[in-house]
Amino acid sequence: MAKQRRAEDFFLAFTWKIDDNLSLKLGSHLLEGGADVEEVYNFALLHYLTAGLIYIF
Repeated sequence: MAKQRRAEDFFLAFTWKIDDNLSLKLGSHLLEGGADVEEVYNFALLHYLTAGLIYIF
C-alpha cells in the first residue's frame, strides 16, 4: 500500500467580459504530487496554461 504524501492542485484565472453573454477566461494551473513506496519513488510537477470561452444562453 502506498504512503500518500500530498497532492496539490492550484488554479488561478482571470475573466474578461466581452459582452453580456460572452466572456474569456485565461489561467495558470499547477498540479503537484506523488507516492513513496518500497518499489518506486515518484513525484511530478505539472504547470500549464488554460484558456476558455464562457457563453451564457
